Amino acid sequence: MKNQRDSKATENNVVTRLTCFRAQITYLCKNHPNVHIDLSIAKSRKKLVNVPAVITSVYPNIFFATLDEDGIKRNYTFQYADLLTGNLIVRELDNLVEA
Repeated sequence: MKNQRDSKATENNVVTRLTCFRAQITYLCKNHPNVHIDLSIAKSRKKLVNVPAVITSVYPNIFFATLDEDGIKRNYTFQYADLLTGNLIVRELDNLVEA
């Protein structure tokens, strides 16, 4: 019984954190869309460090950003879970103060 409660609490914590990330990304999209992104995905050749990006649109499970890689603009789709796992870092999220 305790393990079920612990797993339920962990699941609720994950949902809460994803909801918080979604709200923060939505805020940035509306108010400060110019951000800097770090991206590192295991088993991928793609690694971005402090790349300027513009958050272009936000949806319930994903958000879109245009990144400027060496003068070439590329469109990317990110999941909020990427923020949760640490594969994606939006540096400006560290500067947001929760009310």
